[in-house]
Amino acid sequence: MPEDFALFQNYPNPFNLGTRIDFAVPQTSEVVLKLFNVSGGLVRTLFDDQLAPGTHSVLWDGLDASGSVMTSGLYIYQIRIGAWQASRRLLLVK
Repeated sequence: MPEDFALFQNYPNPFNLGTRIDFAVPQTSEVVLKLFNVSGGLVRTLFDDQLAPGTHSVLWDGLDASGSVMTSGLYIYQIRIGAWQASRRLLLVK
């Protein structure tokens, strides 16, 4: 079991068809994982639910909330678990 909250770098990065985002939750918690463009606009909520302790993964298929294919570029993913939050960058390359 993880001892601390953690957000790991997505893999692969850069990516084309899809990428995996891993994170660690040391206790049962409400987890919200969102994806933003570099202007700060919300692209998609990737996960919003309660999770048991452990290491978890979410896949992003390169689509926005409406199912449209995103353009190449830099994106930011952000996780919030209670009062704890972290963010990282990912690169989509077509």
